[in-house]
Amino acid sequence: MKRYQLLGLGLLVLAACASNDGERELQFSVLTYNVAGLPAGISSSEPDINTPLISPLLNRYDIALVQEDFVYHRDLARDAEHAFHSEEKEMGEKLVNDGLNRFSQFPFGELARLPWPSCYGDALGGTVTGAGDCLAEKGFSAALTDMGLGSDLPIINLHMEAGDGPEDRAVRSEGVRFMIDYLKGEFPDQAMIVAGDFNLHGHYDADVVNLDLLKTELNIEDACEVLECGDDRIDRIFFRSGPNLELEALAWEIPSNFVDPDGRPLSDHEPIHVKFMLRAR
Repeated sequence: MKRYQLLGLGLLVLAACASNDGERELQFSVLTYNVAGLPAGISSSEPDINTPLISPLLNRYDIALVQEDFVYHRDLARDAEHAFHSEEKEMGEKLVNDGLNRFSQFPFGELARLPWPSCYGDALGGTVTGAGDCLAEKGFSAALTDMGLGSDLPIINLHMEAGDGPEDRAVRSEGVRFMIDYLKGEFPDQAMIVAGDFNLHGHYDADVVNLDLLKTELNIEDACEVLECGDDRIDRIFFRSGPNLELEALAWEIPSNFVDPDGRPLSDHEPIHVKFMLRAR
């Protein structure tokens, strides 16, 4: 992690406050955003132009989780003033890395990066099969975040297999099961946030099965559903409470300022922001 020690050094001390009954609590904001950071010409957005515009907008949020941060990470991090940044993943054998990074005002431990057990879709002979997911090291990342209340909060950032074909759905289901098993083993009962680009639609039966499996197996809730936001989006923020920390979703929104000077979106996804209350039990 890169530590910008002068930025918000006292934030962690000031964030935790005592309520009337001695219970410590804090409010914090989480953003999940697929920044469409494939190389210019491949991306459906204009990441070479838009990524520098996204960077300062992240500063409004205590924790910003990004997906598809593939090629323009330096531009994305340049004006982000968070005290803690994840390091860009080194390139492997695929066209791009996992694209999963985070910016946080709270310190987090070692970042575990887990690739999905399989993928579908490649570029053979100039033809892309499926959604081309095998060109990226897609998966999820997990880290314990010190929120200053005595117990660490696991925060998971993910980007699931895209595409709507039977092969895509099979790989996505396999990935859901893989992530559930990992999280149940590493964080069996802790409070938790699971966010990112799920590529799961609430109106597709096969996707609903996976969404329900995540909710049931991990005992997590979708902040959008809890707050009756009325939207069904593939970008989601799930959460749950645990024995030592209670999480409450206070507000859900799609920020309106992630647009260029002409009002055009900076990515082919819209950002999702949730405000949370965290209480020490």
